[in-house]
Amino acid sequence: MRNLIPVFLLLISFLLESCDFETFTSSDKGFTGYRYYYINGMQTDFTEAIADKKELYRAMVEYKDSHPDEHIFDDLTEDDVRLAFNYDETSISDILEAFLQKNFDTFQIFFVFPLEFPIPKFIKDPYEEMVDDYVLKIVSDFLKSPSDDLRKHLRYYEKDLSEGKKLVLIGHSQGNFYANEAYDYLQSDDVGVVAVATPADRVGKDIINAPYTTFYQDEVINTIRFFYPDLWALPPNMSADTCDSSTCHSFVRDYLNPDNASREKIIRDIVRVAKDL
Repeated sequence: MRNLIPVFLLLISFLLESCDFETFTSSDKGFTGYRYYYINGMQTDFTEAIADKKELYRAMVEYKDSHPDEHIFDDLTEDDVRLAFNYDETSISDILEAFLQKNFDTFQIFFVFPLEFPIPKFIKDPYEEMVDDYVLKIVSDFLKSPSDDLRKHLRYYEKDLSEGKKLVLIGHSQGNFYANEAYDYLQSDDVGVVAVATPADRVGKDIINAPYTTFYQDEVINTIRFFYPDLWALPPNMSADTCDSSTCHSFVRDYLNPDNASREKIIRDIVRVAKDL
């Protein structure tokens, strides 16, 4: 069986892709300003996510102060930079345990047990392919459920849009899937996405010249890319001068680290996306 654990890891992040929501209709109100939402990844508690959001605001203020000819942040206040919190604290081990409890008997009897016997390669290879397809399907079905977090996020976004705001969603890690799903649902020209450390294959609708930042040294994204190089994750596009966390994946300690050029690049991406709305 080929690399099944990474399949679980990837599918955990893709649980949002199956959400089914009603269509949103944008307001006809005039433009009343920008709002920026930071969306955290997995294994980030609320206190840490708030700290991440505050550091993002500080980086935006620094950019405004150092670029006097750039006026996109002239009216920026701390209230304009908000948190769309992802409460998902489920660990990979929890998902695996629940999956095995639900599917172990069927999986063992019909898929694992036959592989204990000698099987010609021309039969075994396509058989293992079938097993992988089965795992993808049942794990995907197991994880498919509308996300309460995303529904809450959408209520925030819809309210802002109805009040004439233009929105920039800034996703970190798994938060990029929340951002992309919200973008797909809202289908509004007043919503844009910026990605940081993304395991996704796009940023909003953009693939080419997409506004994202992923380090070559990011071990979390590299792990996904190593096991499944042809799936999903956009390629890295810059190097970190310093990595303060062990995985070089932290939003603040690595990507917004003042010693890394990524700090300004992320803000430049936000500016570019906001201007295009």
